[in-house]
Amino acid sequence: MLKREVKQALEEAEFEMNLNLENNYKDQAHQDFLTYVALTKRFYDEGKIKEKDYEKLKDKFSDLAEMFEEYHH
Repeated sequence: MLKREVKQALEEAEFEMNLNLENNYKDQAHQDFLTYVALTKRFYDEGKIKEKDYEKLKDKFSDLAEMFEEYHH
């Protein structure tokens, strides 16, 4: 279970990414994705995310990364 502060920060980052995807701002969405991944890694390195939760997020990231790889200008 994620702490409220961590969960809120991650949800905000994910929301921004999804919002930009929905509005077809794929370049900004990709940047938001990278920020989301970096934020998650930072929280994990600080011990604010447990291994189990981190593994779930990494699975989600791999799906998103695959989607962004298929995107071309």
